[in-house]
Amino acid sequence: MMPFIIKADVENFDDLLITAESEKLLLLDGSPRSESWQPLPAKIDPCENPAQRGKPVDFPAVAGGMAFSARALEALYPLIGDKIEALPLDCRDGRYYLINVLNKVELDEPRSEFRRVPSGRISTISKYAFPRGSTDGQHIFKLKQKPLGETFVSPEFKQAVEAHNLVGLVFHEMNL
Repeated sequence: MMPFIIKADVENFDDLLITAESEKLLLLDGSPRSESWQPLPAKIDPCENPAQRGKPVDFPAVAGGMAFSARALEALYPLIGDKIEALPLDCRDGRYYLINVLNKVELDEPRSEFRRVPSGRISTISKYAFPRGSTDGQHIFKLKQKPLGETFVSPEFKQAVEAHNLVGLVFHEMNL
């Protein structure tokens, strides 16, 4: 399986702005949070391109995390529901959820190319490698070595997004 890295399409869609307690976003490292979660206030932050403002978006960008609309969550839940926590936001502009990816896959460090910061953490990855079979059947995941980093999805996830006409994600092929 060739996973994709996903990012919100900030060029063509509005973002979500968390209006208080944004330090909670830094805690979305794959550790369970739903037991103590209180919905954070959020609002739509208009796209810089005036022609693109106000379009419905299923995956708005949000600083420090990833968000799904209720429509996206409903469509993708059968595929990823046991691998995420959907943490509700208090948004008058629609029903949105921060997504805490609980599923982590090990990076095969000897076969990957990356840089570390002085503390030893991985900062950037230029070539990804995974142990054989470790991404099979994994429709959404993050890296054990970089739990606050990029989110990876399967081709089946991409197909489900396209089949449900969900908008607001960009899929990047990985450098393997």
